[in-house]
Amino acid sequence: MQPPSDPFWKERIILDKAILDGKPIIKDTRILVESVIGLLGRGWTETDILRDHPELKPEDIRACLSYSQDKRFQVFRKTMVDFGE
Repeated sequence: MQPPSDPFWKERIILDKAILDGKPIIKDTRILVESVIGLLGRGWTETDILRDHPELKPEDIRACLSYSQDKRFQVFRKTMVDFGE
């Protein structure tokens, strides 16, 4: 299985131990990736999020999704290695 081919999140998502204990945030904000994913999971649309967070761009939301998918793949791959597959 190949890793996701969309690393564009690396341009928009940062991890800095000095900001929110190093949790992934959207660059130039203090908005957590997990907060955006949580809003989407509760049924918020991209339009809803952008209305409540005008500092964000549509690309920021897509970067959060891309980051989340990339991290899920890494966990999956590690699990397969741990099980010898």
